[in-house]
Amino acid sequence: MAAVAQTITPEGSTAALGEPFTIEYTDAPEGAVLVAWPYLKSINDQVVEVALTAGSGSADIVIPTEADLHGYYVQMAKKEGDGYTALSNRVGIAGSNSKAEMKITGKSVFPVGEMVEFFYENLPACPKDWFGITLAADLYIPNGAQGVLPALAVSGPFGAIKEQASGLYAQTMAEQGFIALAFDPSYTGESGGKPRNLASPDINTEDFSAAVDYLIGRSDVDAERIGIIGICGFGGFAINAAALDTRIKATVAVTMYDISRCMSKGYFDQADSDAQRDAMRRQLNEQRTKDIRAGRYERTVMNPEPADDAPQFMKDYYDYYKTQRGYHARSINSGQGWNMTSNLCFINAPILAYADEIKQAVLLV
Repeated sequence: MAAVAQTITPEGSTAALGEPFTIEYTDAPEGAVLVAWPYLKSINDQVVEVALTAGSGSADIVIPTEADLHGYYVQMAKKEGDGYTALSNRVGIAGSNSKAEMKITGKSVFPVGEMVEFFYENLPACPKDWFGITLAADLYIPNGAQGVLPALAVSGPFGAIKEQASGLYAQTMAEQGFIALAFDPSYTGESGGKPRNLASPDINTEDFSAAVDYLIGRSDVDAERIGIIGICGFGGFAINAAALDTRIKATVAVTMYDISRCMSKGYFDQADSDAQRDAMRRQLNEQRTKDIRAGRYERTVMNPEPADDAPQFMKDYYDYYKTQRGYHARSINSGQGWNMTSNLCFINAPILAYADEIKQAVLLV
């Protein structure tokens, strides 16, 4: 893939609406374009396209003055019918609505290391006779890699996106010699699926197997040495995937909690009674009825600023997702919020029920 780099806007600044924003590029083929699109596609669907001269050079992207946006991605691409085929990595332009202390000037909330090559990939979530959802993922490959390598699929935490912790994990593992894929779970981030910002015990488990499908299809991946890493709430989905998918040879669940138990009984099993579970079901189904009548889905409020006496884990959530350290405009945990009725599908679905049948290596951290 060719390289594209943000070159003139210094870190921490925003793109001026209506003013040129210069992007330098290398190795552009004939017919290549720079294409820019909003972080939050639901805000507007305005796409900016600039034709490139073959080879290396620079081009100006102008963000429209009427755009109501948090930021734009820019990528070298080839026009293919009504869409584009990616030719490069992406860079980010922070927009006028980004919070002052939370500017997004790069693709991820962490710097891309010099020891890895970084690519953007779209991969099929599963055969079309399954759920048919397309996952968005970022691929990290060790610099100078040769031959066939072991590979990892990484996702989580629950409500996070690939530009946050999972991407950093993937990059770190690529620095150790793995081909590593960080993906957005179905219904979240840049992955497909509607309604948006929804979680599902079976589909999010399948997401890991879909990532394994993709890795097995690569000629540079050793199909007998593929592992997965699930972070935080996605540790449970990783364990469930390992119990189902024997192609997964090693599994790591990092700071895992049982997401289905948490959804059905509350934190620390605080709602572990028939009456409490019945009240929860009634409340969620009443909300579902309201959503259908309103024609839209209400969202949860994620990680508000905690009180001084709040549990430490709530303070940790806020300190990562709501500050410059980890904020990203597309992240559910940074403010997008979950579909309020998303918990329903977990109440009767204990995803760790078959964990004791896993025959492959498992590490809980």
